[in-house]
Amino acid sequence: MPQNFVWLVLIVLLGAILRFWNLDLKPLWLDETITALFSLGHTYSEVPLGQVQPLADLFRLFQWQPASCIAISAAIRAQSTHPPLFFCWLHQWLGWVDRFDMSLAWKLRSLPAFLGILAIPAVYRLNRVAFSPSAGLAAATLMAVSPFAVYLSQEARHYTLPMLLIILSLVGLVLMLQDLCERQAINLGVWMGWSLLNGLGLYTHYFFALAATAQVLTLLSLSWMYRARLPRRVWGVIGLAIATILLIDAPLLPQFFEHLQRPATDWLNLTTAGLNRWTPLLRFTASLVIMTVIFPVEQQPLGITIVSGLAILSLTAGLGWRVFRGLQRLWRSAATHFSLLLLAHLLGWLLLEYFIVVYGLGKDLTLAFRYNFMLYPLVCALIGAGLTAPSDLEWKRSQPANFQARAQGIRRDLPLVTLVGLLSSACVVSGLAFLKPFQPQQIVQRLQTSTPILVTQTYENWQSVAFGLSIAVNSPATQQSTWLFQSSPIMIDIEEQAQAPLIWLFSDLTDQKPLPSALKISSSPTKLTTNCPAVGEQHQAMNVRYQSYRCIPQKPTR
Repeated sequence: MPQNFVWLVLIVLLGAILRFWNLDLKPLWLDETITALFSLGHTYSEVPLGQVQPLADLFRLFQWQPASCIAISAAIRAQSTHPPLFFCWLHQWLGWVDRFDMSLAWKLRSLPAFLGILAIPAVYRLNRVAFSPSAGLAAATLMAVSPFAVYLSQEARHYTLPMLLIILSLVGLVLMLQDLCERQAINLGVWMGWSLLNGLGLYTHYFFALAATAQVLTLLSLSWMYRARLPRRVWGVIGLAIATILLIDAPLLPQFFEHLQRPATDWLNLTTAGLNRWTPLLRFTASLVIMTVIFPVEQQPLGITIVSGLAILSLTAGLGWRVFRGLQRLWRSAATHFSLLLLAHLLGWLLLEYFIVVYGLGKDLTLAFRYNFMLYPLVCALIGAGLTAPSDLEWKRSQPANFQARAQGIRRDLPLVTLVGLLSSACVVSGLAFLKPFQPQQIVQRLQTSTPILVTQTYENWQSVAFGLSIAVNSPATQQSTWLFQSSPIMIDIEEQAQAPLIWLFSDLTDQKPLPSALKISSSPTKLTTNCPAVGEQHQAMNVRYQSYRCIPQKPTR
């Protein structure tokens, strides 16, 4: 059995352990609740708006029921801003794992975790064809222990699927350009596979369009650079490949442009006041750092934050310098120059697109680190290549006598990078890094009481309904609570038997008005009016404010 294969199996096993370790430790948060609703075969239309419902009745929205991909796609198009492919696939996956006695969080996250595992051998293949087997093993190791890759794999969202497709399409791009520019050959099977992967990618995530466009531009730019040695028919093949991608994506394009115009995407709007205009650059830099190392810095005591921050910066600086020096040597080597030129073109086009979207279209992609799933495969490949032992890249023919000593230094870096990645991933799976904008478990703990409660979520859009559902799905089944989704927070009209002495009111995500100091409840059919003044302090999660109210019965309404 080849030694590289044995190492790859061990690396994949390590990556699998990290991705399934504490997979259901963290509660389902807002975005994952949206994933659950659609992927389980339900829609927002099934949420009982304006009706008081026991918590147990809401739990039925999180039970799997058969649904066709056409029905799921229709629900996604009308009530969400995402393409449908991942949700359809996850629905089938949930139908299969529903027989197992596992938590809903584990069932939802197991598919992204599995796809994250597949990305490990995929990136090995990418660096193997681009550089060498050792470069492939280095990239696979980085993918296995990367805190960013582990974070995406433990999220019940559609990020590991497009990331996997990007890696596979990059393998095709490297093979295509190597054939074209070095051997003047065309493998139609590879070209067809590359077009298919880039076409399907848009159906997994809209931001895949940036990765696909960068690949097309790289194909065109390098083909133009090497045009003197290419046969003329290659331009027809390139045109056919691009046309195939567009043809595959054509049915989705109307939905794509419709979703881009929806108010639900307004939270990405760029803030340009004062120095805020430059914060995307800082966040983007930070997003590159946390791809390889992250320690507890969020919501920690100041001392821990400072120590962790200094450790992150020093380790990143050391890694960056070593990778830079390694890439310099790769650039000077005839054996690897073209592959590095290809990845450099790809990185340049991708960064250009990235900042056109941020500063040209005013959509700040840096607001969420997870959106860098389209950039991470390329970063992982470059770091793995930079840390690769030079002797495997045939540098002995052109390097000086002290070459072996310098190469050994690069070999020793990978174990350290691996150890740092393991510690960082341990922070991720333990809930100490990549913290969510709000912690559902903190809200649920405040709601827990022996007194029956009424939880009221006000809403103006489906996003606020999803916020309320994210609290409900994390609540214990034994909680004595009823739930009401309504548009007005001032007057609540409910049945008399639904009254509770304690009410928790949650504001709408977009409502900036202060919560009322008291609630009025009109109870049908007796029309008894209950006064409920606010008690305790007001809390906030994301843009949602929530407050408890204790009810005092008053005289009937005339």
